[in-house]
Amino acid sequence: MKIRDYTPTDSDRCVEIFKSNQPKFFADNELPDFVEFLGGTPHPYYCLVEDETIVGCGGYWIHKDVRKAVLTWGMIANDRHRQGLGKRLTVYRLRQICTSQKADSIQIDTSQHTFEFYQKLGFEVDKITPDGYAQGLDQYDMVLTITTESCQKIQEIFDALN
Repeated sequence: MKIRDYTPTDSDRCVEIFKSNQPKFFADNELPDFVEFLGGTPHPYYCLVEDETIVGCGGYWIHKDVRKAVLTWGMIANDRHRQGLGKRLTVYRLRQICTSQKADSIQIDTSQHTFEFYQKLGFEVDKITPDGYAQGLDQYDMVLTITTESCQKIQEIFDALN
């Protein structure tokens, strides 16, 4: 299992992974945004690869003016859920943000299906928007404050996974 930088040749597989998570985790109307994102993201984006097959992808961007990071388009192939892969990819991204020392907080918007996953990593719910993505798919805005302690915890989780 390895995590590597996304390349444009990974686009089709990442779209397949996105579609495998519809409609429970992503609304139909989000696919064009994801495809556009893949076509030209200047921000860090990664692929989780097992036996030369991409099984997940996700990234982040840092808004340097306000020292805020945002997790972007994180997903694992639906048939690979509940195997620790999402945790591995998410903790990798959190660690990258911590070591950059360019952000004081990390934000994510996610759904009612995954917010508890992020809570276990220290994120707190800031706002809930019912049907925020689509009918029956609520939006949970969450934040993790970056401190020495939160980055130490992330590092410990990362070390335990590797």
